[in-house]
Amino acid sequence: MSDKESKVMGFVAQRKGTISLLCDGDSAVVAGSEKKIRDYISTSVGHSDSDYEIKKARYGHILQCLKIGAAYSFDEESYDRFYPLAIQEGNKLVEFGKDVDQVAGKTGLHLLRVKWV
Repeated sequence: MSDKESKVMGFVAQRKGTISLLCDGDSAVVAGSEKKIRDYISTSVGHSDSDYEIKKARYGHILQCLKIGAAYSFDEESYDRFYPLAIQEGNKLVEFGKDVDQVAGKTGLHLLRVKWV
């Protein structure tokens, strides 16, 4: 794995004993910090964060999943890490807060959804 692919974009939460990630609709939530993903768990699903494993979301893994049809919802902090790397590879993305309708998702948080089409 290259240095770029191993860079941590943020954190995701995986329900223990399953392959299910904390999602906003059909997109996995990526938070900029471990504390934020724990806060997202309690505000979005009302479960204890002890029901979830917190895992690092690395650029290479996110990119692989996007290429096979997955979607991700980034908070501003995690998107600020993801955006410049994706732009360097020639992907067309909007900046967080620019040309984007900032509407709170089901979690009540400002998230930017990314899915390749």
